[in-house]
Amino acid sequence: MYGTSSYVGFLWLAALRSMEEAARILDVPGEVERSRQLFAKSKQSLEERLWNGKYYDLYNDPGGKGRNACCMADQLN
Repeated sequence: MYGTSSYVGFLWLAALRSMEEAARILDVPGEVERSRQLFAKSKQSLEERLWNGKYYDLYNDPGGKGRNACCMADQLN
């Protein structure tokens, strides 16, 4: 895979949500907001780079290797 990967991208989104919740539990308001902003920015980026109108492509590398419109089972995790 090259460029932006749906599997890794969605793991990143899950990690950001976990960071937000941990910051809420630990009462660190600045980190709650920072995590929320990073999540929103990352989600928008994944939508722009990988959403093909029906599902998320496996990867997208606009700098060289192109786009793979395959959808693998691990993307559903």
